[in-house]
Amino acid sequence: MLNGFKIQDLKNAPFPPELPGPFPMDFPPPDTRKTLQIQLFTVKNGRSLGQILFELTSLFGIAQQLGRVPKIQRVSGVWDTVVREVSQYFPVFGAKFEISDLESFKYFNDYQSEIRLALTPPPESAIRAELLIPEEFKNDFLICVHTKNSKIDASILSKPSDPVFTRAATDFLVRKYNDTGKRVTVAVLGNDPLWAQDVFHDKIGKSNYFNKFNESISPENSPDYTVLLTLGLSEIDDVAFSRNFCDIFLLTAPTSSFGWWLAYLTKENSEVYYRDPNEAPDQFFAEMRQTDFYPNSWNKLKISFL
Repeated sequence: MLNGFKIQDLKNAPFPPELPGPFPMDFPPPDTRKTLQIQLFTVKNGRSLGQILFELTSLFGIAQQLGRVPKIQRVSGVWDTVVREVSQYFPVFGAKFEISDLESFKYFNDYQSEIRLALTPPPESAIRAELLIPEEFKNDFLICVHTKNSKIDASILSKPSDPVFTRAATDFLVRKYNDTGKRVTVAVLGNDPLWAQDVFHDKIGKSNYFNKFNESISPENSPDYTVLLTLGLSEIDDVAFSRNFCDIFLLTAPTSSFGWWLAYLTKENSEVYYRDPNEAPDQFFAEMRQTDFYPNSWNKLKISFL
């Protein structure tokens, strides 16, 4: 016996609970369970172990009565505190809770139309976005490529865009949609237009910003197309650009939260593509369920298939 438990019971404790299968290794099983979360005041405010146990046990009991899974948010160190104060000493109890960061479209996808309307950027943002498209390109089929440069965005959770994948995936999509009956043009959105100019320099012409380009990024048999840069607009202007002009949206940094929202709010009936996050693992990827983060209608791209 150990603290009132048989050793065999501890060995058989659900860490984590098993889910039905089998399923492909890179595609987690669908999770249709309903969840329950509360603010966990005692954890956030450093209360005593006794008070924390009261709150956690109440969360567990209410969830059991409602037939839901008790979840604890990762934000503000809440999950870390629960692990430090409770789970490491009471592992059987700690295993009854699951981590949650609320970054899943499943919480709100049933209200997508209402959310799109509520997240409409102001008119001045739409005007600035439209001014970025020269008159000769306004009727083109537009592929929007979201990029993220780690030198600008210091987030340690999400990896930046890879230049080789970004260029290869863009060329692939241009070839794929060349038969639309319209000329295909590419617009690059992101936090660093100079980085984008290095990746697509042969599509936008030489610039005084650079003395030397990274020629290894440019494929030998790249299709013919023109690249438009958004010149580092504000994030709100990028949202206006995406929702009004993008026929295709490519997410090159697959765990970028802002890139995800640009894709989710992009023009209605547009197709969304994203890099397989298994090819660019980061801290966010390690904590995510892909089926919770990427809608089924989105298309996953692997570098090996481009």
